[in-house]
Amino acid sequence: MADNLLELSAYSAPFSRLLKIRSCGVTDLRYGHIIDEDWKGCDRFKIVGDRRTPIALPKHVQCYTLAATLNKQPSNMAQAVVGDGLVSTSSALGQHKSDEMQLN
Repeated sequence: MADNLLELSAYSAPFSRLLKIRSCGVTDLRYGHIIDEDWKGCDRFKIVGDRRTPIALPKHVQCYTLAATLNKQPSNMAQAVVGDGLVSTSSALGQHKSDEMQLN
């Protein structure tokens, strides 16, 4: 969304192009995409809505989650929204409001 705003001005358009240089992997992390089908027919810089496909964790691999925060009160609204600046604690732990996307 911010990329589109930068394209409105001839002065800021070069910055928009710089932002689009980021790798597909970084964009995948941003939206939580792990399979190619999540991107099919979609511009990776103009994602609308949650297009992720639920994928089960592999049964033959032990999977763990770990999250940490510097916030003394994890229930704080800023923690829920911002987290550590990368992802929120609930996202790091694989918690999701939809049961099919929840990592148990």
